Amino acid sequence: MEQIKIPYIGKFSNLMEGVYVATGFKKWGMTTSHVAAKIITDEIIGKENPYAKVFSATRLEPIKNHKELGNMLKQTIYSLAINKVKKTWDCPCHGSRFSYEGKVINEPSKKDLKIPDID
Repeated sequence: MEQIKIPYIGKFSNLMEGVYVATGFKKWGMTTSHVAAKIITDEIIGKENPYAKVFSATRLEPIKNHKELGNMLKQTIYSLAINKVKKTWDCPCHGSRFSYEGKVINEPSKKDLKIPDID
């Protein structure tokens, strides 16, 4: 049975005031991006959000969740290496990955991006 992973949304770190993150959407981008915007907006204006705890970006407890921490570190290193080497762009809405030329690398997109000529 595959484990469902919930995106991280909210304060990036308890040590860095005013820095927020919304990541780990996988294929949830279309629906969760709106939730992320609402959670982060509420955080900034000091309003309590009923979903903030579920998606909290600081919910990870490294000692209890050492396997998850390891997976996150591996994925982060992999993502940074791939983006640096292949110069890719990840769509923040649905998680498709494209080459710098607009070609689909990872789905759900089925078509390449149309990049207009700039003269």
